[in-house]
Amino acid sequence: MHRALRVVAGIQAPEVFTATALLAVLGSAWIMQQAGLSPGLGAFIAGVLLADSEYRHELESQIEPFKGLLLGLFFIAVGMGIDLDRIAAEPALVAGGVAVLLLVKFAVLFGIGRAAGLAGSHALMLGGTLWLGGEFAFVVFQKRCACAWSRPRTTTGWWRSSACRWR
Repeated sequence: MHRALRVVAGIQAPEVFTATALLAVLGSAWIMQQAGLSPGLGAFIAGVLLADSEYRHELESQIEPFKGLLLGLFFIAVGMGIDLDRIAAEPALVAGGVAVLLLVKFAVLFGIGRAAGLAGSHALMLGGTLWLGGEFAFVVFQKRCACAWSRPRTTTGWWRSSACRWR
């Protein structure tokens, strides 16, 4: 992958560089699908390889205009994968499963907060803030730490990039 990117970078045509990166992602997704695996896994692996290259900053600047479009396509694809007939056929099972998942996530986050030395109210705040989402909840949490009204006091250990304490 690195050798191919070096050759394409030598051409010095940004369009060719972007097309090569997208072709690598689509090609690896297709190869994984042909192997009976998830095409998303193939795209992920290609993304990791591209992000690990010395051209990652150039790739980021070339892909930036397409970021919104690609995110929209991702969420549309995820939404299309939802089995609405199953949800309609078994609403109690689906709702119960979601409730159990959220309660387990809340309990784990509360426990992590207490183990990290947070006061009970702050651990509740941690669990209540992050229990609903995945990685996006960390983005929301980081934005809240940046707000003046939340007044972050300190950051410790692994919290440094994703969480903060309140007074």
